[in-house]
Amino acid sequence: MGIDVISSCVNNELGIIMPSLQTDIVGRVKRLPLDPTEESTLLPMFEAISNGLHAIEDRFGNNSLRNGVITVTILRDDGDENRPIIGYIIQDNGVGLNQTNFDSFCKPDSVYKIKRGGKGVGRLGWLKVFKNIDVYSRFQDQSGQIETRAFLFKLTNENQIEEKINSAHALTEVGTIITLKDFTQDFHNKVPTSVDVIKQRIIAHFLPLFASESVPKISLIDDGQKIDLQDFFDGFKTNTSEEEVSFFLNDEEIHLQIRHIKLNKKIRLGLSLKNYNWLYMAANSRVANEKKLDNYLGLKVLEGEQVYIGCAYGDFLDQRVNQERTGFNCKAEVIEEIVRSLSSAIKNYLSDDIQAIKQQKKKTINSLIDEHPQFLYIKGDTESFVDHLAPSAIQKKDIFAAMCADRYEKTSKFKRVKENIALTPSFTNEIKKQVEECNRFITESGQGMLAEYVLTRKVTIEFLNKYLELNDVEQYEKEDAVHKLIVPMRTDSNRLTIEDHNLWLLDDRLAFFSFFASDQPIRQYIDSDSEKRPDVAFFYDSCMAWNETENGNKVVLVEFKRPSRDDYSVYSKDKNPIQQLIDYIQLFKEGGLKDYKGRTPSQNLKNASFHCYLVADLTPSLLSCLQGRKFTDTPDGKGKIGYFSEPDGFVEIIPYDKLVNDAQMRNAIFLQKLGINKTN
Repeated sequence: MGIDVISSCVNNELGIIMPSLQTDIVGRVKRLPLDPTEESTLLPMFEAISNGLHAIEDRFGNNSLRNGVITVTILRDDGDENRPIIGYIIQDNGVGLNQTNFDSFCKPDSVYKIKRGGKGVGRLGWLKVFKNIDVYSRFQDQSGQIETRAFLFKLTNENQIEEKINSAHALTEVGTIITLKDFTQDFHNKVPTSVDVIKQRIIAHFLPLFASESVPKISLIDDGQKIDLQDFFDGFKTNTSEEEVSFFLNDEEIHLQIRHIKLNKKIRLGLSLKNYNWLYMAANSRVANEKKLDNYLGLKVLEGEQVYIGCAYGDFLDQRVNQERTGFNCKAEVIEEIVRSLSSAIKNYLSDDIQAIKQQKKKTINSLIDEHPQFLYIKGDTESFVDHLAPSAIQKKDIFAAMCADRYEKTSKFKRVKENIALTPSFTNEIKKQVEECNRFITESGQGMLAEYVLTRKVTIEFLNKYLELNDVEQYEKEDAVHKLIVPMRTDSNRLTIEDHNLWLLDDRLAFFSFFASDQPIRQYIDSDSEKRPDVAFFYDSCMAWNETENGNKVVLVEFKRPSRDDYSVYSKDKNPIQQLIDYIQLFKEGGLKDYKGRTPSQNLKNASFHCYLVADLTPSLLSCLQGRKFTDTPDGKGKIGYFSEPDGFVEIIPYDKLVNDAQMRNAIFLQKLGINKTN
């Protein structure tokens, strides 16, 4: 005989039969958001255990821990040499599938257990994961007689419950046996192969109950070996302690006990929770409230790969638990005060771990200051900054975000102080105090910003050095790479800002030239038809480019040559860099500088002085190009300086090693003055 889960009709108050909503069970199960994973193959078993816990509580009440028993037996395929797991038998000695429970079972999305956290759909998961489901239960009817209910639970459009007249189960007392057997096609390859995994996942799923020791005896049987899961859980404990916590609520002194437990973090196997540490508040040996502690404590995994669980209990909680034991009949602020008081005890218990994470945060802050010296103002007050960090700020990115927010707040405060000064008729002590505080921030912040810039220069020098170490596969690859690092190619200063170039690598003074052209044809900025492209041409007076004056008097030219190049020739204009510079100077003197609209206002370059930088290694062929010209060694003996006339020009030859060394030496002075570790 079959029973359809959803009746097709009901009687209303007038006795008229009316159609009711029907549920497509097959479609409902198909749409369940249950993906084939190892964990999801265990969820039907967890659901059956949970039902057993509720049934035991309904039967034994406050004696559930003493009298309740749940046994989970693993079923294996003995016909397969690997003996894979094919299902589970879950047996409990709870109240059984009486009429009330059976009516709820037959009703998908039942709200019967909603106050216990049930959603009324767990058994539909059985149908999605298993092909064969057998239910056998003994219970007391309303007259006290023991009745038996046995049926198959099937995935069909109708008659999902098929009654069994003769059942082989030998259950002699009240209770229920659920047999879940033969995984469906989507799930059979996802079944855990290790009984250890199953044990740990059961513990993880019911962690609050095992931690608070508020679970009846649950055993797991595999191949005749019986494992007490509470004992198995206790094996994960690394440290336990218990203390009394006293505090006042509305002038009433409250006394609670709290059990501190440190566990190996492997206890969380299978948990999808992001939080590691928890506080459970129990009443009458059942967890009724839980709080996440990670953010409050500023901790995740403790030292030694441990997690923390606190279990609080006492008469105050026993007397105020709600009927469903899912919370307490207290105002939210009362619960918060209880949590605060308990958390103080927890922090004291975990003081060593908290201090360790605090030291780690300090280390992270100092590391971030080294990387971003704009935060130097924090260095003298790191202790206070750590104390005011949100407990959740554990990761480096979170601490950096907090430092940025702090800098923003201080900058905003500085602006408010300026506004207050403008509006205040007299210079009060309060204003004076605010000004002193802001001045300290401005001074330290300014030093930090300068240090940040100096560190950026240091990294740029390291890049330059790295470029020079690379193999030059293409003939001009290194030359272009160095050029682009110092200043972008094929552009001019009208399109760039001071942050877009690293001219200081050559000479700090170059950064103050406000008009330059990089790798552009001369005809674009000089009144000339020439297609020649000086690597970089600088004009000292920016007004020349913007039609404000005609008094420009200095031009700087820069030419980059490939590192280690040694094919120069004194007889070829294209291979003689000195002659190349002379030709550029001649073109500049013959043509006038165009303004940004392309007009030629004057011949003001005719009398300009020219300073040239030739960035090239002093190879034999380059030295031969210098013969007969007025060149001498630089003071350090690593470069050359010279002068030629008609046209007049000054030339400084900078080998690449000298370029790097000089830039490092100039930057090292800043690093030293700012107290920055050179290895940063």
